[in-house]
Amino acid sequence: MIAMVVQIIAEKNDIQKIKEIAEKLVIETKKEKGCIEYDFYTSIEDTTSMSFIEKWETKDDLENHLNSEHFKKLYPEICKYKIGGETVLYEKYKV
Repeated sequence: MIAMVVQIIAEKNDIQKIKEIAEKLVIETKKEKGCIEYDFYTSIEDTTSMSFIEKWETKDDLENHLNSEHFKKLYPEICKYKIGGETVLYEKYKV
């Protein structure tokens, strides 16, 4: 399993715009093959910090998501308001 956390830092006045776009992205992404979890979170301590937390069955499923029409359309819209953040990719450790 592959997990990814995409953090987005934004100005306070852009938070609602980002949430509206993120909602559309979440709805479409959850329909994709290999999507185990795909949700959007806002930090409890700092509402200008938001994250997509995703889990995918395989790296290929994640790659297909990143090349999907809805991702290519909606994520750049979010990036217009993004002033910082980071993306971290994880592979599940098998115990």
